[in-house]
Amino acid sequence: MFHPNMTIVVMIFIFMGFVILTMKFIWLPIVSVMEERKKKIADGLADSDRAKFLLESADLKARNIVLEARIESGEIIQNALVSKSKIIQSEVAAAKDIVRNTLSQEKAKLSKEFERCKNELNFLIPEISTGIVDKIMQSIPASNSKNTIH
Repeated sequence: MFHPNMTIVVMIFIFMGFVILTMKFIWLPIVSVMEERKKKIADGLADSDRAKFLLESADLKARNIVLEARIESGEIIQNALVSKSKIIQSEVAAAKDIVRNTLSQEKAKLSKEFERCKNELNFLIPEISTGIVDKIMQSIPASNSKNTIH
């Protein structure tokens, strides 16, 4: 039969055959799957780093856009205030001109009216004076007519 040492030798050969078969058909596919998994994880980490960088870049761009929009809106508001001030000043100046012209026209009308009234009074004064003298003369009794100057 078999010798006891021979059993160990056969067991060693069987074990070595099992190890070789395991390495060839099981171990290599497992290692290749693990390498693929390792590569996918590395690619995922690289992608996440790129995404993180892109997110930070987009955040920075968004902040710059908001800052530029705030600056631009401030400039627009400032320009609007300046325009408003210029419009108000020009309208006030135009209103003052209208008031001055209207005042001049009204002063001229009043002056003409005053002259007309003065001329009318110049014509009426002799008439009124004559009328007053006539009334005074009529109210004086005829007896005092001796004292009148002829």
